Amino acid sequence: MNQLPAILDEIAQVAGKEAAWEIARANGGRVVYIPASPISDHWLTQLVGYDRAVKICDHFRVGDTGQRILIPLAKYTSQRERLSRALNAGMSAPEAAEVSGMHVRSAYRARARKRKDDDDNQGNLF
Repeated sequence: MNQLPAILDEIAQVAGKEAAWEIARANGGRVVYIPASPISDHWLTQLVGYDRAVKICDHFRVGDTGQRILIPLAKYTSQRERLSRALNAGMSAPEAAEVSGMHVRSAYRARARKRKDDDDNQGNLF
């Protein structure tokens, strides 16, 4: 169950989920410049470290220049991530809702989606 917004998911695939979370927490809701190659005093390098910054810069490079990207707020993403982990750990929907800080109905919907996604042997009649 992948709950990251698309741009953060791209960053997670390139540099790891923790790098995506760090960027979202620091710059969510803002347009940021990702340079063509990282320099030591750039915010990205200071935030995620040089090695991960290189991976992110390489991914978003356009020719010889960097790129401006909008970092989503991802306001509820951390809650959905906690909910997903709790359900995967075998918690009931009410327990997972409590742990994640989400509504119990959201937990039931997430559990139903998870069950549907996990049911590979059952075909779809519709």
